Parts: sequence; C-alpha cells; structure tokens
Amino acid sequence: MAEFDLFKDFAYGDLNPILPKGGKVYRDNETSGIEAIKTVAAESYENETILGTGPYKAICLRVETAEAGGVNNTQGANKNTWLDRIFNSYGETPNMSFVEIKATIPEIHGSMFPPPKSFQDHAAINRFPTFTARFAGMSVPKEGDIVWVDFGNRITLQDPQYLGKLNEPGSDALQGQGPGAAFPCDQGLNKRAPRGDAVKTTREPLAKLGPTMAPSYQPVNIEAERGKIPRGKGVIIDGLDAISLSKYPVETAKKAGLSWVSIYSYKIKKNGEQKIRDRATLKTFIDEYHKNGIKCYIYGWATIGAGEGYDEASFKSKTNDQEPEELFIKNMINTAIDTGAMGIEIKAEEDCYAVG
Repeated sequence: MAEFDLFKDFAYGDLNPILPKGGKVYRDNETSGIEAIKTVAAESYENETILGTGPYKAICLRVETAEAGGVNNTQGANKNTWLDRIFNSYGETPNMSFVEIKATIPEIHGSMFPPPKSFQDHAAINRFPTFTARFAGMSVPKEGDIVWVDFGNRITLQDPQYLGKLNEPGSDALQGQGPGAAFPCDQGLNKRAPRGDAVKTTREPLAKLGPTMAPSYQPVNIEAERGKIPRGKGVIIDGLDAISLSKYPVETAKKAGLSWVSIYSYKIKKNGEQKIRDRATLKTFIDEYHKNGIKCYIYGWATIGAGEGYDEASFKSKTNDQEPEELFIKNMINTAIDTGAMGIEIKAEEDCYAVG
C-alpha cells in the first residue's frame, strides 16, 4: 500500500466539509434594487462556504513550544498571538505552559500558501499561522496529527487557537457540546417570575379579538398596492364552490376589523385533475371588498413533477402536454388578473409533493 502523503492526499473538503449556506429571500416591497445589487457585489468576494464555520480540523505541521519538546523556527516573525498580547500588556511572561503549534487547514490555507515539501521544510511552514492552546497544560500533538483548531475571529482568521488532538476525549467533547458545557449553567438566574396575570386563552369570536375596526376603510388602490405582503388581521376562505357576498357579507368583515382575506381559488393534483373557483363570482366578491377597503388575495394548491407518485405521461395527456408547475403558475396569474386580486399565495401541502 502506498504511503499516505498528508500534503497531497487530503482532498479539498475532506477534513472540513464544504456546504452552501442558506440563501436570502428577496422581497420587492422590503428591499431596494440598489441595496440588493450592492449586497450581491460585496458578497461575491466572500468565501461563503468555510469562513465562519469552525471549529476546524487541521494538520499539525510543527510544535513550537520549547517546553513541549518543540523548536521555535519562526525567529520572532509570528509572535503576536492572543497570549503574547495579553501578557505583554502587563510587561510579564506567562508562568504556565501554553502549547503552540504550526498547523494548516487545507480548505482555508490551501489557496493561500504552497504546501511544505516535508516536515523539515521550515521556510514553508513558517508561513502558516501559529495556533496557541486555549488552556494551559493541553496535550501536545505530533507532526502530522489531525487536531482541532479555531479562531477568535472566524471571518478575519485572527487569534488562532489550538483546541486539542482529534483522537482525545476532551476534543470530542469540546466539539459535540454547546458553550454552556464549559460552565455550571444549572444554577438558574436567581430571578423571580415577572409580575402580572397569567396568559389566558379565549373562545371569543373573531370580531372581539384584536382591533375592532381597521384604522380606515378607504377603497383599495390595486395598482399602487398589488403584490405587497398582507398586514393586519385577516382570514382564509376555504373551499372551491362559487363564493358569495351573502355568505361572507363585507359589513361583517368590517365589524370584525379585517384588513385582508385570502381566498382559495385553484387546485391542481398530481394526476392532472384541476379545480377552479368560479371567476365571475370571485371578481364580484373581490370588487366589493376592495371598494370597502379590504384587500383580497387568492391562494392555490400546487403540485410538482417529482416523486414516485407522479405519472408524467398521464398528467400531460390531461393538460395538453403542459408541465404541472407551468400550468399552476399560468392559471393562478390569469385568475388574479381576471378577478383583480391583490396577490397570489401558494399553500404547500397535500399534492405539492407527489407521494410515492
């Protein structure tokens, strides 16, 4: 079996997995275009996959501390650790032994410095940061050991800290426990409960909850406000039968203090079956509510072309060869335009994911 080369045989991401971070959601009513462009431009120069994610697994290149059997080869070039700064401010030297090592995190330093040719390539090793033990008396690794390290500032990579060897129990506990494991956090905060009555539940009707009347009921300006997120008190109207003002009188909605309603209007199932609420009666309903200052949105149940329960051939045979996502979006937009709805919502349940 060929000898394992620590400097060549660890692939990028082997020691510290590289995973994308969750994206942000853009909302046109909350984010300006210029600010969004500036943010994207700035973030394009950031390493989003590894920075800020520690602690990290690293390869020990050299032990620096003479007391621990190491030989300091930096010749004073890198003596600006957190330990030096603290004790130098007092004009003192530490009276306990703090292990210091040179180490490389391949996923970070691999693009910064060329790898050493060997553990005797001190000119190359000197370029790598010196990690100082977080506590006195920590175990001393050997050249080539995998160790835990971290930074006081994970974004700027300042204050390199050595946390221990990978295969010792203390290191595993440090990685697997939360910050509270370092301190006795089970003694409570010695605080009395806040004064006041206990929170109560109620079975009062909607009209008696929250504001009894919206601030004003002025006719809705659809062009100026279309697409904005619903605000204030609102209700969802379910079912796909023809909607009527006699069943949902606008005066009752105003007495309840409603600012908006969301009306179930369209459904497409994984087998291609579609159900659409009557658009003519829906438009009459929305027009009346908008004249009285209550915003109307529509929502629908979608399906996507995925999962073992989705039969593509059967679906397309019923929908003129259209994709389920395309059909849902087109029908929802057409319904919103035809009825004058303020916006579209998607209820992600039931057949949104085909069940296998």
